[in-house]
Amino acid sequence: MIEHETRHPHHPTCYHCYAPIGTTPYISWHGGGLRDDVLLHPDCAAEFAIRLLRDVHEVECRTH
Repeated sequence: MIEHETRHPHHPTCYHCYAPIGTTPYISWHGGGLRDDVLLHPDCAAEFAIRLLRDVHEVECRTH
């Protein structure tokens, strides 16, 4: 889901790079509340996904 800062008024930062989200579009994975949301710039979301999938692959290779 792509969101804008108006939904998160407390100066949110990117979960991956820690830079401010600002007024640019960003990716939001909703948690249990505003503080639990994972917010990512689009480029950071791609980098984060690559790392996450690599970690999953490593775990799967160890268990099989």
